[in-house]
This record gives sequence, structure tokens and C-alpha cells, in this order.
Amino acid sequence: SMKPGLLKSIVNDLGLKNVVVEYTRKPMIWLEPGIGGYIIRKIIKLTSHTLKLFPFKCRLLSPYIIIYAEK
Repeated sequence: SMKPGLLKSIVNDLGLKNVVVEYTRKPMIWLEPGIGGYIIRKIIKLTSHTLKLFPFKCRLLSPYIIIYAEK
């Protein structure tokens, strides 16, 4: 579901025009509860907060994809 090319082809098949599919929001790293020790959790949290200071679009770290299209 995080493949913009696939999403764009699906939206184009629906007959919509001016389709733009892109990653959005600030990059983010998350950790499932109960995984890793105290130090690892703190390192990941610090890294996540640091990445939010430098917003960039990245398929590995962006939490959302947004689709713009016209009918």
C-alpha cells in the first residue's frame, strides 16, 4: 500500500485526471511496545525526534501517502 506508482495506476484506472501521489509528513521512526531495552528505546526516540527537525520525503520513513486527483 506504500507504493506510489501502484496507487497512481489504480487512480488513473478510475478515470481521474491530474493525479499526484506523494509521501507526506515528517519522517518518523517507531518501535512496538515491549521491544528493546531501555537504552535502545531512548536511542530510537532521540533519533525520531532528531529526524523531525529535518523534514524530507522518504519512502522508508514517511508515515503517510497522500493522493491528489481531479474528477
